[in-house]
Amino acid sequence: MKFWYLTDTGNQATLADLDEPVMEKIEKQYGPVWPWNPGQRPAGIPIHVKVARRFTDFIWTWYSQCLIQDKVLNMFKEEGFTGFDVWPVRAKLKTRPNAPDAPEIPTLWEIILTGWGGIAPPESGIRVIKIVEGCKYYSSWTDASRIIDESQWDGSDFFMVWPLPGFIFVTDRVVEFIRKNKLTGVKVIPADAIAGPATESVVPGDLRQWMPEPRAREIGEPLGIY
Repeated sequence: MKFWYLTDTGNQATLADLDEPVMEKIEKQYGPVWPWNPGQRPAGIPIHVKVARRFTDFIWTWYSQCLIQDKVLNMFKEEGFTGFDVWPVRAKLKTRPNAPDAPEIPTLWEIILTGWGGIAPPESGIRVIKIVEGCKYYSSWTDASRIIDESQWDGSDFFMVWPLPGFIFVTDRVVEFIRKNKLTGVKVIPADAIAGPATESVVPGDLRQWMPEPRAREIGEPLGIY
């Protein structure tokens, strides 16, 4: 089985901005919200974003959140892909939202990973390097080919590997589907060819910051990362 990493195309003009004023109002009402940590958001509260006028099938935010159009979600459901949930997104245009020629924004959904690829083995270079007030700091990888230990993978089409919860890993089946249907706005990279990390350490927090509560508890409690 070959695994892949999904990411944005590198075109910064297409990246969505968080709608900061709206997110600030949500924070005042519900308490601190870390928009890049979906599990920490109040139940049912979507992220609010500002999008460019060109709507690709996949739309990414500056925080690497992956948004998909409703038509893509329906295609994924029909194909039976596993390992993800979706949460609603509220979007408006970045520029001239009320202009007469303003396009209608498609319904968008945020992909939330529920599939599990296990904990990156030490051979990848990733290991706990320190614990500060209960928060674990991990070293970055030195060998991308060792990040995924297939024996820990739960078989999901979409999945995360700890401590890289913001990375969307997928199976060959997903990549073949993306290519066959010529879905736009996404780049696929072999998981063993991911470029070196931009930081020397990784601080992911707890699994419940990234997954829906029941799933995070199921996986995280036995591993001590809940």
